[in-house]
Amino acid sequence: MPSWIGNLTKLTYLDLSYCNFSGPIPSIIGNLIQLEELTLSWNYLTGNIPESLFALLALQYLYLDTNQLSGSLEDFPHPLYSGLSQINTIVLSDNQLAGPIPESLFQLRNLQYLYLDSNKLMGTIKLSSIWGLTNLTELDLSNNLISLIDTEGDTIAPHLPNIEYLAFASCNLKKLPAALRYLDTITDLDLSNNQIEGAIPSWVWENWKDQLTTLDLSHNMLTILEKSPSLVHMTTLAFLDLSSNRLEGTIPIPVTRSRVVVLDYSNNSFSSIVSNFGCKLDTIDLNGNRIEGTLPTSLENCQDLEFLDVGNNHIVGSFPAWAGTLPNLRVLVLRSNQLNGTIRDLQPFLRLLAFRMTALKVIDFSDNTFNGSIPKSIGRLVSLHGLNMSHNNFTGQIP
Repeated sequence: MPSWIGNLTKLTYLDLSYCNFSGPIPSIIGNLIQLEELTLSWNYLTGNIPESLFALLALQYLYLDTNQLSGSLEDFPHPLYSGLSQINTIVLSDNQLAGPIPESLFQLRNLQYLYLDSNKLMGTIKLSSIWGLTNLTELDLSNNLISLIDTEGDTIAPHLPNIEYLAFASCNLKKLPAALRYLDTITDLDLSNNQIEGAIPSWVWENWKDQLTTLDLSHNMLTILEKSPSLVHMTTLAFLDLSSNRLEGTIPIPVTRSRVVVLDYSNNSFSSIVSNFGCKLDTIDLNGNRIEGTLPTSLENCQDLEFLDVGNNHIVGSFPAWAGTLPNLRVLVLRSNQLNGTIRDLQPFLRLLAFRMTALKVIDFSDNTFNGSIPKSIGRLVSLHGLNMSHNNFTGQIP
């Protein structure tokens, strides 16, 4: 970055993102005492963040994300944390910053957006210090080396922030933070890749049913859903990821008004799925569970469905010919189940697909017990990129 930028002392707005800059941020940038917004994102900047940058009392918006900045945050000068600071947004994501997150960072009373994710920050942080940022709207501390502590018996702050987006992925959480159930404005929550144990409490579905858009609890050690609901009423839900836990029982199907809904329940121990439900789903991933019985015909109503993976379960019955009626289906995975039948069970499915010139890209029904000959009509599936029919009992010629 050119050092002459420091001569533009009347500058209030500076955006040099996506400029292929490398090397350090010049400390002379601290001369821009009227600067209100600084964006240096998506460059190749290295070295420490200059202390002078954080002494700019007029600065409100700071974006330094997606660089190669290193060093520690603990030596930021005091003026940033005084009542004089106007800082509203700090985005330092996707760098190589290390060391502890200073407590003084959680004293910025005007702070509304804080993104420190995907660095090498370490140390422990008390959640009570975070809840003290009463103006906070979005917070992401994911993918660092930190540990968040929610001490048993902590008194919940009387005035919690109106947080809408909260991401604590890979933050060494051992349990769901107690204050979560009182965050009545939250729309997006990511607690994936922690060590959270026990049940998913019913207040998740009850308290947030009209506001939650995305929920990611994947890669934890959760075992059950409290009250074991087969249908959960979540008006605005669009993304639900419970994959890679230890969840058992019946798969919860969300009832929602969202246009596109993605469900990932893979790699659990779910054993059943409710047989009759309304369907407004885009993606369903149930791979690697213990689901028994036949596939529910309610899936035929999922006209928006693009991805269906029920592989590695204990599903029985014949090939689901109704899948050929789904106009948007792109991926169908049935591998490693106990499906059976002759090729006649496949023909209605193939006729439907060929007639509609489907967008289907992948079919995988390997590791079942289908038999008979392979139909020539498979050759009409001109959009197909992947076809796996291995480990069945097919006979005859390969067309």
